[in-house]
Amino acid sequence: KQWYQRRVAITAGITKDLIRKIKVPARDPSELSIVLTSAEYSRIKGAAKVLTPEEKAARARAQKAMKEEAQAASQDRKNYMTEMEAQRLKREKPSDLEKEGKDKSRVLLAKAEEQLNEQEDEIKKLNEIILNAKCHAIRDAQLREKKEKSTDCDSALIPLL
Repeated sequence: KQWYQRRVAITAGITKDLIRKIKVPARDPSELSIVLTSAEYSRIKGAAKVLTPEEKAARARAQKAMKEEAQAASQDRKNYMTEMEAQRLKREKPSDLEKEGKDKSRVLLAKAEEQLNEQEDEIKKLNEIILNAKCHAIRDAQLREKKEKSTDCDSALIPLL
């Protein structure tokens, strides 16, 4: 009461019928008051409540479940969007540039495959020629050896007669 009285100024107020003494505080008491929104009031009220460990665990489980549900919904939306994009790409006709690119790549692939086949055929032919040459060389060596043996035998037989 003394604090209030020390900071109060007394003034006289005159009305039509009376003269009154009015106590006017030196400071505006509304400066000390705070205006809270209902959301802020609810937040403060909820924070003031002391939670038991079971309530804390239940709240954590609930938050985790909500987060998992949100992630699952997000993944479902993502899958749906990728599926829709794939269907759109299937229905979409290729542009002229894409057609030209595909045609060029097809032609290049065909040329490359043809060159590989030619190389394989050439290699096969060369291997065949080399093998034939080896066979002919062996055969010629065998024929020469046979001739030499026959001439040796003939020359050995001639002095005996």
